[in-house]
Order: sequence, then structure tokens, then C-alpha cells
Amino acid sequence: SVLLIFPYSLKDKRWIRMGIPPSLLFLSSSLKSNSHSVKIKKIPIESEIILEEIENFSWIGIPLYDELFIPVRKLIRSIKERFRVKIAVGGPMVTLSPLAVSAHLPEANLIVRGEAEETFGKILSLIHDPISNIRELFKIKGFLYRDDKIMISSSFSEIPFPELKFSKMDIDSIPDEELEKGLEINTSRGCPRSCIYCSHVHGKKVREIPLENIREWINFFKEKVETKNIRNPQALTININDDDILLNEKRAEKILKIIYEEGFKIWGIQTSLETIEEKRGTLDFIFNPEFYFGNQPLLWLGTDSFLPERRRRLGRKPLSKKIIEELIGIFEKKGARNFHYLILSDHKTDWIEFIEEILFICELQRSYKYFDIIPTSRFLIPYPYTPSFRTIPIERIEKENLSIKGYPQFDYPIVKFAKPQNEQILSLLNPSISFEPLISQKDFVNALSAKNFREVINTLYSFLKLSIQKERNGEKRKILINLLEDLERKGQNLI
Repeated sequence: SVLLIFPYSLKDKRWIRMGIPPSLLFLSSSLKSNSHSVKIKKIPIESEIILEEIENFSWIGIPLYDELFIPVRKLIRSIKERFRVKIAVGGPMVTLSPLAVSAHLPEANLIVRGEAEETFGKILSLIHDPISNIRELFKIKGFLYRDDKIMISSSFSEIPFPELKFSKMDIDSIPDEELEKGLEINTSRGCPRSCIYCSHVHGKKVREIPLENIREWINFFKEKVETKNIRNPQALTININDDDILLNEKRAEKILKIIYEEGFKIWGIQTSLETIEEKRGTLDFIFNPEFYFGNQPLLWLGTDSFLPERRRRLGRKPLSKKIIEELIGIFEKKGARNFHYLILSDHKTDWIEFIEEILFICELQRSYKYFDIIPTSRFLIPYPYTPSFRTIPIERIEKENLSIKGYPQFDYPIVKFAKPQNEQILSLLNPSISFEPLISQKDFVNALSAKNFREVINTLYSFLKLSIQKERNGEKRKILINLLEDLERKGQNLI
């Protein structure tokens, strides 16, 4: 019997609203097809409560993410101290940093790389008698098993990618309390773009799940909702987790029609400005209000930055401000809400660039009522397995190092963020980092999201003035003074 735990942070509001992630439903299907019983549970990492029901399971499966590794490790250690249960881990951190996980999480009995829906169930069926099943185990790639008697490493340097045409989602394992949140699905995996902060954990090749599979999962979910007599209209909604579903726009249109035909609505479409720009004239279907919950088109766009040079630096296609405003104007005319995921700073961000971008965002906020931002990250996060970590000077990366005395080869950085060029920008974006008494106790990013232009401009002005006071280089100080005067003039017009 297996308990699949999905750890999340209460600080991340998305996972409070969202249902069970599809990755666990794929894993659950694999386990059941290999005759294992399965239960799925979402657990906040802030919780101090260790579920007593854990004693009823022989295995616990947990996905690992860098940013949650330390609290999840604490959770796993608490479980191992209290229960005779084996721990299996997978997920992005395991796939991309398997040796670090092996070294810094000795409590893990099974470490599985890649998309494990084809391998996890098979391993658990064989590992109860590893000696007798050793030949079959070595046919499975990308895992490490260890207990107090044996260790098995099978092609641990390889990352298996399954054939998605065989993928199945175990709809039955969705807990009843999660049904009214709707269905979370992936219709494809992989992304061909080259963002410097991306690990490409699913590869750069886009692999698509057959449309008949998608229709089948939706029908299974609808049957379960009807059987449980759930009346909340949100239960008949679908959230599509693809990196960018519009990369194949013809297929995307077919998927939306399937969803609509089965009586469901989508929350929104996750895509990017470059995709919208590249496929202009072929995307009218995304503005059909009948597809959306609330009957209004909604786009989530991985924009990252609105400045061409910053976009280029982040590995994105550089788009001019004119093109960006044209696209936002199209969304406005179509009545489509458009939310832009942003990375507000990176290792080269200085005052000139930062103020230019913030002022442009404010102008867009004031001019377009359906435009909005989601400041996903105040800072660029250069995870250790991404191009950004290899190119950013190490002194500009704020991190916490995991180490084992006497074994420097297992040193591993838990990266927090890349520091911008100016100390005051760092303080502005993160009030918890205090180099001196804060000028404003209000949160700048929250003010920007709330379109509180007066607070945004006043805070920028105060922090920039502080930078001028601290600057000892005459030429740089002159540039900042000119920038302050420009900010004052443009800020007044904005307010």
C-alpha cells in the first residue's frame, strides 16, 4: 500500500485553490496497474501534524523540489522516526540532481528519476525480493534503491521519458474533498524554448498525449463528480498545466472543443507573448467566451519582462514595447483578461532598467483594464541545473549550501535568488532584507500589483534618493540624479 504525498506551502496560494496535480494521478495509475493500493494526500509543509494513518502504509511517495527540500526533508525524518515505512522520492530535484538527493536525504529508500509512471509501480512490485528479481530490476532505468541490507543502482545516470500514448490518469484516487476544485491535467510535456532559468525537466521536445485519452479522463472525472452528487459548478472546470498549449494551435483548438463538448469549462490558457505574436491570425478560437469559466477569456502569459534587452538576457524572444502594447491592445478589444507572470529583477538589473520597466508596467495598468501582472518572482532564481546558474557570477547568487563533512563532492546549493546590481533594489523588492531601517514599511510589489501608483512612485523615489546619497562615484551619481528628476516628472503624470 502506498501513500502519495504532495507537499506545498501555505504561502503559495495557488495550491490552496488548485486540485491534485496530474503527476500524482499518473503515478497512482502506474501503481494500481501493478496491484498496489494507493491514497493521495496534499500536506502543507508548515503543518507540524504527522498523519497517524501513515502506519497503515508500507511506502510513502513524495516529489522533491529545491525550494521545498529542507522542510520536506524535516517531514520525511519525522515520518521515519515514528513509523516503519519506506520512502520513495522523485520529481524535478531528483531528476536533475540525483546524487545530491542521495547524499543529503539518506532516509530515502527509493530514488526515481524522470517521469516515473512507467517505472515506479514495476519497481515496487519487484523490490520486495530484490535478489530474486535482480535481472528484471536492472531492465528498469533511472533508479537507486537502498535499505539496511542491499543497494541497487540501475542506469542511474539516465532519465527515462515514457511514451505518453500509454499514459493513464487515476481519476478514482482524487480525494472527495478535492473534486469540487475541478480537474488538473497535462495534455503535453516539454518546451522548445530556451529560457535561462528553465531546467527542461521534461525535455525540449514537445510530447503530446492522445486526444482520446484526454476525453476519457474528462468523462471519468465527470462520472465521479456526478456519483458524489457535487453541485459546486467549479467541479466541472479544467486547469491545463501545459507549458504553452498554443505551440500547436490546431491541436489546442481540438482540446478546447472536447472540453466544451463534455460540459466542462477551462479557467484559462497558459501561453506566452511570443507564441501569440508568432501565430497572429490563427488564434481567434481562444477568445471564445463559451470555453471559459465565468464566460470571459483568460490568458496566463509567461512574459518575464516587458523590456527587449531583459527578455533577451532571460533567454526569451525580444519583443519591442510597441509589439507588446499591440498584443495587449488585441486582448483588450477581445475582452480577454491577460495576466503576465513576471521576474522583476535579475543579476544585471540596475536603476535605469528597473525604473523604465516599472513605469511601463504602470502605463499598461492605467491604459488597459484587462491587463494585469503576477509578480511570480521578485528575483531571478538560478537553480543549479539551469544555464543561469552556470553563467551568473557566484557572488551574485544568494544561496544556502548543503554539505557533508569530508565529502565536498556532495556540496549542493539551495538557491534563493540572484541579487540585482544595486543594494537598494534588493531591499525594495524584499523588505525582509534590511540593510538599514526601511524607508517604507509597505510592500512595493503588492502596491504594484494593486495599481497603487502613488505608493509605487513614492517608494521608488525614496529608494533611488537613498542610492544617490550612498553613491561615491561622481559620474554614476550624476546619472542617478538625472534619473530621479525623470522619475519625478513621469511619476507626476502617472499619478
